[in-house]
Amino acid sequence: MPQSVGRRSKLANLSLLIVGFGLGQGSIFLAQTWLVAEGRLHLLAEFGSLYAFAVLGVFIVETASTITLSRHVSAQRARQAKSGELWEILWSTALVRLGLALLIIALALACLPFIPSGFARNYALAVLPCYFLWSISSAGLLDGLNRSGISGLTGIFPYICSAAALPFAAPLDDATAGLILGLAFSLGSALTMATQWVALLAMGYRPQGVRLGRALIAATGREILAVLFTTLPGQAFYRIQILLAGLFLGPTATGLFIYAKQTINAVNMLFVFIRRVEFPHLVEQIAKHNRNPADATFKAFRLGLLISLICAIALVIAGTVGSNLLPPQFEEPLRTIAIFSPLVLTLALSSAYNQGLFAVDMASYAARISLLAATSGAVLSYLLVLWMGTPGFVIAEVGMHLLVGGLAARLLLTKTVSG
Repeated sequence: MPQSVGRRSKLANLSLLIVGFGLGQGSIFLAQTWLVAEGRLHLLAEFGSLYAFAVLGVFIVETASTITLSRHVSAQRARQAKSGELWEILWSTALVRLGLALLIIALALACLPFIPSGFARNYALAVLPCYFLWSISSAGLLDGLNRSGISGLTGIFPYICSAAALPFAAPLDDATAGLILGLAFSLGSALTMATQWVALLAMGYRPQGVRLGRALIAATGREILAVLFTTLPGQAFYRIQILLAGLFLGPTATGLFIYAKQTINAVNMLFVFIRRVEFPHLVEQIAKHNRNPADATFKAFRLGLLISLICAIALVIAGTVGSNLLPPQFEEPLRTIAIFSPLVLTLALSSAYNQGLFAVDMASYAARISLLAATSGAVLSYLLVLWMGTPGFVIAEVGMHLLVGGLAARLLLTKTVSG
């Protein structure tokens, strides 16, 4: 691919991802800001907590395997493999995802009798069916075909549907509100799957039936689980923090914590987009040109790291100034966002070098690093939140990110020396 064409492709993908980000995450942010303005921090805490766990389910079923699928498709394109191989890896991935979906649904149903909240019970029941849909996601295939902008744009619907339903559900009784918001998430998931496959068909990729061997399914499962256990500890860490906030800080502080973290995560999505756009190119650079993995990773993501630094500084300024200028109900939320702003940079740093490990097929090492860091971070969060309150979460998470980034970078340097 000519360099100018490659640059145009990256720019197009990044532009579409940013548009999707603005529509999806922006809609949720606006809906939650409306709850803050209305003083409904209890609803923000309950909805925000359940929404975070619903997204965790999607992450387990689909997001981690999107990385492995993208890597395989990128590698197949680099060696000009037959089209049948593409469908083999997609369908074997779908089978593994289906198994994960069934596991999540079974565990959730087993826990339902012990959940006292009608809001939570109905939300969970309405969300669970969508995990079957996420098992056939083709986002990783689109990413590997250098169409990450399209796959990102199709992912906006669960956000938009949830945000649109929130004002309608807010005045209703808890059980009905939970049901409506859960159904909105599932409807958004169905729209995402439909638009992904319409995009593939429009590109000329029609599904093909292939025979899958047990060896391929087993290998796919091992690879997906390796990446999942690499990224899952960080996702679980956030949910543990939500539980700790609920137990020790109360619903108001929990609502503020969720609002601040949602804001930080939304800003971090800019770096996630850059990683998605650059990842196939990073794999190709290392595979084709035997590039230094540590150096190639830094060069691939240096723009994203710079943007993350600028965003972190901007959040500190905006949160500090805004808390003094805007109406009183925004004072604490904006001040909390300012406190959490360093996480934008440290999360980008750790994620960049973790992605480098995926590019050189060292996901199992990354999994051990992430598990160690998340376990340490959870223990530190517990100790510090009892002592310092909400700022203790920030200190614990910064330490976790630096540990992940440092160990991952060291492994990439070792790969350079030995490889």
